[in-house]
Formats: sequence, C-alpha cells, structure tokens
Amino acid sequence: MATNLSVSFTGLRLENPFLLASAPPTESENNIMRAFDAGWGGVVTKTIGLHPVVDVAGPKTTFLSATPDSPNLSIRKRPGMPATSGGDAGIVE
Repeated sequence: MATNLSVSFTGLRLENPFLLASAPPTESENNIMRAFDAGWGGVVTKTIGLHPVVDVAGPKTTFLSATPDSPNLSIRKRPGMPATSGGDAGIVE
C-alpha cells in the first residue's frame, strides 16, 4: 500500500511535498516534465511566460580576484590581522 504524501500549499494541491528549486533542472519544459515523470511534487521556476526566452546570455556573476591587501578579501584571511577585531564586529579566529 502506497503512503499518501499529498499536501496543500498556498491553495495548490501537490502529490508530495518534494519540489525542485529554480535551477537548471527547471529551466525548460522538457526538464520540468521529466521531473514530474520522476515523481517530484512540483517545481519552482524563475519566470513563466507565453513565449520562449531567446538571446539570453549565461550567468552574470562576476568573481573578483583578491590579493592579501585587497579590500575584497575577508578580514579573517588578511595576513597580520589580530585574532579579534575591535568594535562590535566580534570576529574571533
């Protein structure tokens, strides 16, 4: 006998509470349908529209290179910094 895992979330009935997050597995209709076929209860998408999205470049994340004296480097990783920092920062090594 199969266990009933169905749930109601914000008025939507789901067969189970397991959802895929907004990520590559949910970026196309084909992947979404495969997720449902595999038993996922639902998916979260970034955008749903009537027309396919075209001419979209990849991720727009920029990664910064940091040198030991760079302001982009965590204070914990800067050479010569004391084990604790003054003020309310409360940083402890």
